[in-house]
Amino acid sequence: MKTTLYVLLVLLISIISPMVGDMLMVGWLSLGIADITGNYFSLGILPVEIVAVGITTAILFTAYKHKATLYMPMYIALSVAVHVFYLQFLGNPMSDISLYLAGVLIGCAVWFSLMWRLALSK
Repeated sequence: MKTTLYVLLVLLISIISPMVGDMLMVGWLSLGIADITGNYFSLGILPVEIVAVGITTAILFTAYKHKATLYMPMYIALSVAVHVFYLQFLGNPMSDISLYLAGVLIGCAVWFSLMWRLALSK
């Protein structure tokens, strides 16, 4: 029963995460903290996606603690697939989609390695 609920939770969060990332991006750009026209990836996409993946990692912590080797790759695969579909649906060019995917993968690498090192390796 727990496994089914965790799978559904990972599926739901993976589907919602691209929209969370877009909402965070709109908020980040509206602050006008940095001129991101020169380096859109490192000043815009990467920080926002790291925060978005951090939020989803915190939400899914109990699922990851239950069976990290199943749910972490599931989240990565589903999140990347939903990001591609969502961004193509919005009419983004492939270059922008690849930047977003790189941000998601870097965010997953950062948060999953920290969580594995600090909480799950015991």
